[in-house]
Amino acid sequence: MLVDIYNRITILREWKNMAQENQLKIFVQESIKLKGIERGSNHTLTFDNISEVDNRIVSALSSSEQSLFKLSNASSAGTFITSSMKYARITNKDSSYPMRLRISSSLNNHAQMDFSIAAGASFLLSTSKISGSMTGNSNYQSFTDITDVLVQGSGSNVDVEYFIAST
Repeated sequence: MLVDIYNRITILREWKNMAQENQLKIFVQESIKLKGIERGSNHTLTFDNISEVDNRIVSALSSSEQSLFKLSNASSAGTFITSSMKYARITNKDSSYPMRLRISSSLNNHAQMDFSIAAGASFLLSTSKISGSMTGNSNYQSFTDITDVLVQGSGSNVDVEYFIAST
């Protein structure tokens, strides 16, 4: 057990030291022991030339949805440049209640996708493009730009953290 903890700390320390200037490294580790057998995997994703990050924790009300952030061709408060966004993480910081995450696109009718994010869980974006079928068939539309990311607590107000990296 102590050797396992030491090995994991060593791996994370080495990973932390690997990041270069203006380089964002995302490290995903899955680890489980089932019926005495350890399983899991590690995955690292690297984004170069990152020049800007934004990281906040906000309250998502259960009474109505709020815009968490927007993507557009012009930056302003709470709005990031669409073509520059390389990575975004949205995390439900609550330990009991899920939250609703709605992503709107620039499609003519502002198509939207809703996700339920469990307590403590995260949702990752590695592009500003989304697509989906609004007619219920399996044919997807062409990819369009995300315009708005909205959140709403489900059952209670929840704290939501976002981390965005842009070039």
